[in-house]
Amino acid sequence: APATVTSPKHLKRNMSTHSTTVALLSHYARHGFWGHVEHESNKLLAKGLSDLSSINWWRAIAVGFMSISNPSGEGRGRLGEALRELSFLKTRQDLELSSVVALLFFHRLAENIDYEEIEILSNLAARATERASEPSLLLCAQFHLYAGIHATSNERLCEQFKASRSLIRKVIEVDTIAETETQKQAHILWAWIQLSSPMDSWHNDDRDVLRHLDGATCGSEESVWDLESLMAHASAL
Repeated sequence: APATVTSPKHLKRNMSTHSTTVALLSHYARHGFWGHVEHESNKLLAKGLSDLSSINWWRAIAVGFMSISNPSGEGRGRLGEALRELSFLKTRQDLELSSVVALLFFHRLAENIDYEEIEILSNLAARATERASEPSLLLCAQFHLYAGIHATSNERLCEQFKASRSLIRKVIEVDTIAETETQKQAHILWAWIQLSSPMDSWHNDDRDVLRHLDGATCGSEESVWDLESLMAHASAL
């Protein structure tokens, strides 16, 4: 089991198990605690409390990131495991785009690069983007966010954040107020990109972050994105 990591206290207050866990997965992913993402995913899968395919996607990307960031440690020899799981998940319509993009990302960083598979996946990614739903676009934008945060060079960081923003723009106009839960998620993801961007890569303006968080004002029901918004507000202050 992974070592204990202190998570934001508000994640545990008055929230459903599902909402808390999904927010926790995102929190761990932003901080690169991939062992914890895998551990939490396995707990959810064992309990059968969530959409199994979605949680399997989280587990697969966790294993993939561990395999490229720590190839001699806990990720040793596990890239194939992540690729196989993502190849299966890409047959799910709601996970097609995010799985294909994750496959592309991990194939490009593999020790032995399969250029033929990369070409196939690149063509598939273009078609999947055209037919993806808004939630699918944003899940893929989340993957690009994590890939950018943990990029090993400024060039790769900018490339991933640009890809994330491009997908988010398919869901919202930058200056609009959220009218749906999906638009709320889009504003919050945009704010996280801004918060995660180094000063020399983007014009990082806390006022812009707060503007997007203020734009995420949809609905009064409990939502995982309320937690994400709280964490982003705390980071911006």
